[in-house]
Amino acid sequence: MSDQIQRFLFDDTNVRGEIVQLQAAYAEVLARHDYPRRFRASLGELLSAVALLTETSSSMAP
Repeated sequence: MSDQIQRFLFDDTNVRGEIVQLQAAYAEVLARHDYPRRFRASLGELLSAVALLTETSSSMAP
């Protein structure tokens, strides 16, 4: 399992973005606590959002 963030850009367009994969981090978080099943998907989305926001803010630093 690996965690990664991949930035992408389509040349000659205004399309760009990032893809995040957090298999190891997500599995570790779930292993530490017995979260309710309904909460697990939201937790994964939150972890992804934090990773993307962190990457975006660090790439904007001078």
